[in-house]
Amino acid sequence: MNILEIIEKNITELSRKQQIIAQFVIDNKNSVGFMSLKEMSSEIGVSEVTILNFCKNIGVDSFIQLKKDFQNVIKEELHIPNEIRSSLDELRSKQEAYENSINMHRENTEQIIKANELENINQAAEIIQNARRILICGQGISKIISEYLNARFRLLNLDARILEIGDIINTSVELGAVTQEDCFILISFPVYSQNLIGLSRFLAKRKMQFISITDVEESPIARNAASVLLCNSKALVFQNSISAPLFLAEILLDTLSFKMKDQLMVSLDELDAVREALAIELVSQ
Repeated sequence: MNILEIIEKNITELSRKQQIIAQFVIDNKNSVGFMSLKEMSSEIGVSEVTILNFCKNIGVDSFIQLKKDFQNVIKEELHIPNEIRSSLDELRSKQEAYENSINMHRENTEQIIKANELENINQAAEIIQNARRILICGQGISKIISEYLNARFRLLNLDARILEIGDIINTSVELGAVTQEDCFILISFPVYSQNLIGLSRFLAKRKMQFISITDVEESPIARNAASVLLCNSKALVFQNSISAPLFLAEILLDTLSFKMKDQLMVSLDELDAVREALAIELVSQ
């Protein structure tokens, strides 16, 4: 049995407070594996001792083991070969594959529109606009979103760069040079990147502002974020969709571009002047 099955089997034997804990971890199975004991205690409103007793009563050795068990649940559910095999087995025809894919993309799009009102997007855009530097971090499929945002930010004449979180030496150098005027954009979907979770905690402890692009408000990288943009990443066959977060990124970029309209017009005029000067210089040679 996995940890969810163990909890459900023992839930009637638990005290009232421990049943509250049980329901919380079941409802938040995607984020429990990345929470600290203190965070969970604060979130549920029970003591740390009560949580430790809950672990003991369901037969789990420690809180650390509880977290590992929930991380394993996510890995099992999102084990890529099994997920692809299961998704393909459910499809009976090309027509069904076509229609289901369209419906899933439509669902993702509708969720993004519903979950991200103008106020949310504008808040994130304002943080980016006012930042001295923008450091963007994503791993796996999220790295593609990071690279896309980075390229667009640079076209907007913003000082943006990719933070390669897997490179400890370069990451240490980058983080050593950041100031309160900088902002980070963290992008992660299930299975959440452990590196990004660690980075979000590092930034929170140092009161650095960061924007999270993720799937749910309970995501471990959403905690303590200055702004959270939500995006369904469901895909018909593969683990995460690339089109949904790109759609959200486009909305953010369009809003940011409008906010920067006046200074962008000046920059574009200057760029035209430089191009004309270069053209004249090349012709004269």
